Amino acid sequence: MGAPRVLAAALRQMHSRGRDAVVSLDGGLLLGVDLGTPHGRRLFSYGFCEPAARFMQSLLQSGDVVIDGGANIGLFTLVAAAGVGRRGRVIACEPSPATMRLLRANVDRNGFDWVELREVALASAPGRLRLRVFTPGSGFSSFAPADTTNGVEVEVEVATLDDVASEVLERLKLVKLDVEGAELRALRGAPQVLHRARPDFIVELEPEHLERQGGSIAEVQELFDEAGYLGYSICDGTLQRLPRVWQRPVGDPNIVVRPGER
Repeated sequence: MGAPRVLAAALRQMHSRGRDAVVSLDGGLLLGVDLGTPHGRRLFSYGFCEPAARFMQSLLQSGDVVIDGGANIGLFTLVAAAGVGRRGRVIACEPSPATMRLLRANVDRNGFDWVELREVALASAPGRLRLRVFTPGSGFSSFAPADTTNGVEVEVEVATLDDVASEVLERLKLVKLDVEGAELRALRGAPQVLHRARPDFIVELEPEHLERQGGSIAEVQELFDEAGYLGYSICDGTLQRLPRVWQRPVGDPNIVVRPGER
């Protein structure tokens, strides 16, 4: 494990209280996690280990605007808020009411009053839909989860990316989408974002999740191709062009998608 990681783990354990813990991330960010979830345990044990979140830091400047679709407990939200600073803005969308409470606590814990919290799911049209939610902070909530025997169904508000971005189109720099297979749905609700604002995207590509909601990686690629975007995987902190036919990258499923002119 190595002395630095042992020391870091020991320091993180000092913040632990039963199932709850507070993890210290790069730059002094504080993230409350639930040790009952795999996501929480991974962050508690290994700290800041998300390649896409790390790479996101290089894409942001003071004053930028970020939309975090599927914010969960706020890892990407906090990193984005630190990157854009008080002159910027982060709009964090999380439809699960219980997970939203954890997200709100993490935003408050760091004093990021330039983060706007929206308790909505992202899809192709506004309205209300049934969402199956699981343990708060697990990141498993979905319109079509693999596990249909556990969790509970709740009705949630649904918005389009264009609606969420309507007041910030000119300053929108980045959209992150990790919405458990609803990525294609969300992108279909974003023609203004794609063709007018033209931000960078960080998108999770999980073929099984997409297929459960009637989508595919090929359809995600087609939508970005039509908008003149190029896709990249993240390898050792640098970008590598995806193959002509996109596939889920080995390891981290998140890809970066950028306007071809950038």
